[in-house]
Amino acid sequence: MTTTAHAPHSQSREDSRSNPRAFRPTLWGVAGRCVLAAAGMMACAMSPALLEFVPGFTDWMTSLESQPLGPTLFFASLATLTVPLLSAGVLLSIVVRFSRLSWRDILGHRTSGFSAGALLATTAAAAVLTAAVIGILSAAGVDADRAADPGTAGVPLAAVVAIGLARAFLLQGIQEELWFRGVAFLGHKSRPWLVLGATTVAFTALHLTSTGGQQSTAETLLYLVLPLGMGFWAGVERLCTGSVWPAIGVHGGMHTGTIITALAGWPMGPGAWVGVGSAFVLAGLVRLMTTRIGGQRKARRPLPIQFG
Repeated sequence: MTTTAHAPHSQSREDSRSNPRAFRPTLWGVAGRCVLAAAGMMACAMSPALLEFVPGFTDWMTSLESQPLGPTLFFASLATLTVPLLSAGVLLSIVVRFSRLSWRDILGHRTSGFSAGALLATTAAAAVLTAAVIGILSAAGVDADRAADPGTAGVPLAAVVAIGLARAFLLQGIQEELWFRGVAFLGHKSRPWLVLGATTVAFTALHLTSTGGQQSTAETLLYLVLPLGMGFWAGVERLCTGSVWPAIGVHGGMHTGTIITALAGWPMGPGAWVGVGSAFVLAGLVRLMTTRIGGQRKARRPLPIQFG
């Protein structure tokens, strides 16, 4: 009598990976991953609050903040801004450990040299575009009723740039893109437009809770144009390059551009939100029209995490 041996779990996993058509993400599946990304992103964003449970930390930071900016406060501020990124590393490691997801799935299948170059290129492009749009609008008198960011007054230039870049990338850009253009973007090779559209909408809606200077319900809605444009362009970069690093550059580059505008004394209000967001949408569309989308090629492996 012939018996049939059951393949071990690891072997069956490899067999399923060898069939690139074994998985096509559904709308509900993409929605589930967007919920996971939103939960992870919010948890990481709120993680610095955990430092308040460290005995004496709050009193120590309060005493430092009551004094002029010095080396201790500077490095303490930078250390605090790294907490969301460290939290993302821990949470994503848990996701990887208990799923069929790998870090390569999140980061993309690209070399380190390409990733570094793409990160720098999109950071520069997004920063220049942001500063240029706000500068033009400021010269035209748009948002003239809004005060410029006073946070840079009396602070050394090097400290403004260092803390600004830490906020742009460590606090926001890297961890948010790892979730939305990393985890939530899985399956983009099979259904690129579904994934791009769903993640952009989810990323935009999540910013309903953001506080960017909105003074009314109408301004809250106008503010959403900014994350809409940023999320769209970042998603397009992930589609075009297959890597999350250009998306991180778009995200961090936008915030880097606001460092320039703050130093220049240019106000940022509804006009700037709509202007920069619209410019980012246009940049994403130009990128789509001039680059072959990697998602049009057949996927090499099925999606590691499935939500329906």
